[in-house]
Amino acid sequence: MKLDKKIIRSLRWQHASGTFLLIAIVALLSWLSTQYHDQFDLSAANRNTLTDASRQLLKKMPDPITVKIFLAEDAPQASSIKTLLDRYSRFKENFKFEFINPDTNPALVRALKINYAGELVVQYQDKEERLSNLNEADFSNALQRMLQTQEHWVLFLQGHGERNPLGNANHDFNKFNIQLENRGYKIQTINLAETPAIATNTSVLVIASPQVKLLSGEIKLINEYIAGGGNLLWLTDPAEQAGLESLATNLGIKILPGMIVDAMTQALGIQQVDFALVSKYSSHPVTHALSAITVFPQAVGLDHAGESFSAEALLQTQERSWTELSDINKGGDIDFNANTQEVAGPITLGFALTRTLETPTTPNENKTNRSEQRVIVVGDGDFLANAVIGNGGNLELGLSMMNWLAHDDNMLNVAPIMPPDTQLTLSNMQLLALEIFFVVLLPLALISAGVVIWLKRRKAKS
Repeated sequence: MKLDKKIIRSLRWQHASGTFLLIAIVALLSWLSTQYHDQFDLSAANRNTLTDASRQLLKKMPDPITVKIFLAEDAPQASSIKTLLDRYSRFKENFKFEFINPDTNPALVRALKINYAGELVVQYQDKEERLSNLNEADFSNALQRMLQTQEHWVLFLQGHGERNPLGNANHDFNKFNIQLENRGYKIQTINLAETPAIATNTSVLVIASPQVKLLSGEIKLINEYIAGGGNLLWLTDPAEQAGLESLATNLGIKILPGMIVDAMTQALGIQQVDFALVSKYSSHPVTHALSAITVFPQAVGLDHAGESFSAEALLQTQERSWTELSDINKGGDIDFNANTQEVAGPITLGFALTRTLETPTTPNENKTNRSEQRVIVVGDGDFLANAVIGNGGNLELGLSMMNWLAHDDNMLNVAPIMPPDTQLTLSNMQLLALEIFFVVLLPLALISAGVVIWLKRRKAKS
């Protein structure tokens, strides 16, 4: 086929215009890439992007954040450090970091008292944190500590069988304590029989399920602490008054008889009927950002009838729950009996109490300071225990309670930042299936394939 000049010119024009359009599209995409930044993380649990909790934290820190990494920029670990810090800089314009070679800057190393290569110095406003191991959980927890407006001391009452914040037993609070310390809280235990005074700088006193009755002098000290405006987290369990009836009276709290039973637990795969579930929350600052279900094993119901404190129901069970008076451990049919003191759900198992206190500024002035006293009473101590705190939103709820009680309202909407779970847990059946596949089926398949190929080649030769 012979092409005339007109067709040739048309084909050349189409080729040139196509080439021009392709170059224009590439140039436009290149320009757009400099103006807009978007990423898609397809990894498991979005391991390569910042968690929502870290993003919320950055929004609460308007001032510049600077990070000095005392490490040569060509060091092997520098790449992973830069990758992580780049994620923070994408969500905060005034987040800056720089690598400083300690070998070429010895004066700065001495001035900042750097102890080893790879140490990070994080600065925000007039505060500073130092890190050695760098991951998102450690770095964001350091930012949280710098965001705190003041030092918070949390005292855990001990000496009466209470849950130990330093203990590793299933019923103790060590996991909760670690998270509090990551956020900058100072944890200390106190035995009022040995130290008959509650320090005035105490941010929150925690009474976590005492098993033995307190002495009258100890109860007096606690009531005086409350009368003086101290903040309190009181966790009580079934049949555990421990002589704190006067404290309950001062707070206007009434503990309902029996144990909360929730009929919805078995539908959700929980075999124990004495687990109370909370799925809907009030608009209180402690719970308004909480969406996950919280679990409360062996909880008691509460009521409030006092006038000294304003009370708001913080936690309420579902409608298909009630306070069971019979012994659940003995088995048998468990059902709501309206002819007894049993109370039908929804049942309040947590109250947030507040009152405004006025204290004089100086003895010679007629001015007063107004401050808000905060108390939380929960009819369960197990929800923060080592064995249960990882369920649902229990940890987030516990941290939010502590932030509110310590008047650290700036941290109320920041969820706990946990390191990613890198462990693979397999059941016995799954392990058996893998063993059969790799030890039996896969070798048999390879042997069978070899025999088939050998037979085909032998047949082809013959």
